[in-house]
This record gives sequence, C-alpha cells and structure tokens, in this order.
Amino acid sequence: MVDAGAADKLLTVIVPAFNVEEYLPRCLESLAANADALARLDVIVVNDGSTDGTGAAAHAFARAHPLSARVLDKPNGHYGSCVNAALPLARGRYVKILDADDAAEPSGLAALVAALAEESASRTPADCVLADYAEVDVSGRVTRAVHYGYASGTAFDAASEPRLGRDHLDVHALSYRTDMLRTMGYRQTEGVPYTDTEWYTEPFAEVARVRYVPQVSAHYVLGREGQSMAAANYLRDFHVIPDLALALIRRAPSRRSGVGYALFRARIRFLLEAIYVKALLSLARDRPDWDLAAFDARLLSLDPQMYAEMQEATTSSFRFHYVAAWRRRRTSRTLSFAIYWGARGIRAVFRRR
Repeated sequence: MVDAGAADKLLTVIVPAFNVEEYLPRCLESLAANADALARLDVIVVNDGSTDGTGAAAHAFARAHPLSARVLDKPNGHYGSCVNAALPLARGRYVKILDADDAAEPSGLAALVAALAEESASRTPADCVLADYAEVDVSGRVTRAVHYGYASGTAFDAASEPRLGRDHLDVHALSYRTDMLRTMGYRQTEGVPYTDTEWYTEPFAEVARVRYVPQVSAHYVLGREGQSMAAANYLRDFHVIPDLALALIRRAPSRRSGVGYALFRARIRFLLEAIYVKALLSLARDRPDWDLAAFDARLLSLDPQMYAEMQEATTSSFRFHYVAAWRRRRTSRTLSFAIYWGARGIRAVFRRR
C-alpha cells in the first residue's frame, strides 16, 4: 500500500455539506473504502453552517484519516460558496465535487485515481477527466447508469469528440486540472442553488485535452426529501438557472477561438435549449414559471449570435421550432398543440437531465 504520509495527492474531493448528518458518513466511508486510493486523495469537507450533526461526522472522519481529510467550517452560503472556499486549499492535481448525500463507487474511484496518476506524469496532462456515474435511489439501488462511451485510454483532443458540447456531463462525471481552474480564476456564484451548472459549463472554455475513464466512479442519489433536485424544489427554484446561464455568458472568456471556447459555447447552447424547452412547456400549460420574455430580451442584449441560434434550437434528439413560434407571439394554445405532438421527444430530453 502507498504510504499515505508520502503520497502525492492526485485528487482533491470537495464535499459541500449542509445538514446531512444522515448521509455524510456513508459518503465519506465510500471514499475510504479503498486504502490505496484514499492515500492519493485530499478530501475537504465544507461544513456550510450546519445545525445538526454534520460537523461532528466530518471532524470524526478527519480525525480517523488525518493525512487524507480536512474539515472547513464556515457560515451558510450555499453550494457555490463551499466550492469557492475549498478551491484555494486544494492540494490535489485535479479537483472534483462529491455531494454529501452521494457516494463514490470504490472500484471506479480507484480506476479514476489510476488515470489521474498517468495524466499527472504526462507532459501534456488532460485538462478534464470524465468518468461514468450511476443514479441510485435512497436505498442504494441503481436506477440508471450513465456511460458516455468516448474514446478511452490515453487523453484525446477535445476537438475529436464534438459530443462533448452536446452531452449532459454532470458534476458527478467531471474532474478538472487544479492549475487550470486557478489560472482562469474560477469561482462559482454564491447564495443560490444549482451552481453545479457552472461547474460543467464554464471551465470548458479552457479545456483542450480530455481523458475518459469508462467506469462508474460515483453514485448520484435521487429521491431524497429536501434535496435541490426534488421535483417541488426544482420547480420552485428553476428561475435561478436562467440567471446563471446569463451570468455565464457575461463571464465568457475574451479569447474567442480555439477548442475550449467552442466547447464553452456548445455547453451554453445546451443549457439554453433546456431553459427554452422548460419555459415553453410551462407556457403551453398556461402556468408560466417565470418571465421568458424578459430572459429572451436579456439574451439578445448580451449575445445576439446565441439569441439567433435559439430561433430553432436543437436538442440531442429533437428539433423544435417553438422558440421561433413564440417570438412571433403565437398563442399558448398553438404552442400547446405543437408541443403535444413533440412531447415524446421533449420528455426524452428531460429524462437525461
């Protein structure tokens, strides 16, 4: 086994944690299940002002694994503030985020660490490492495994995989090179939910080389009461996502060429398509969730090219013309009829989110 005291840390795992005493021990134990992998990890649990036993569980884990784990206690500030607080402290050559109610898959995590070791020894290490993940219910039963199917093995140029701009690369799949994040001055929006959207969008502006690990390395728990992706919470707070999309456009890098920028634009487009589909569905039901017209006008002022591209947005499986129809001020009844016939394709899109 690698001597943990002398191990070069390959991966910093940031664990944002707020009032998750029931789930955090399982999450942390999953990181410690493989001793060799744990020796190469730098685990930072960010206790985000919890009022239950979350802090105690985090500190107990850090005491048990002092060479691999630390706890950062801070006032509550939401997800983005946890990432921002932990990034400057990262010791690993790569960084990933693992939510406190999720878990690592030990064998997949070991494969990810092995790939990171190879990349760290390379003269041109990958900027982004992708790994498969699985969705599980609260009992731990796998309900869906997400296998990306990119070229595996050594790192490849991002330009050779145009799907990178279209596939939903969830936060659970991504590890970024730490130096890249620091050079770009990466920070997430604070004080609002769903800023994981930024994690799988903004850093793509700097990505040139990618490594794919074709194994499930994380289990994403869905169905927990109170989580941000619970249906009621998601519908209540969805208005935040359009604001985040516009913030990402405002923060677009000044460099307007290259693979990384093209990927960034593709990721923004992917996000905007989801926003317009969601908004048009709510309009067709005569229950608008938020002011689509105001969002549309802001997009036009910020990025006329992207505004024009949204005229007939294309998802990975479904072309729809409803944005153009809505901009011509057709009635919601007309939209409802059109969406009725296209709903199968739209539902397929949302099942992948």
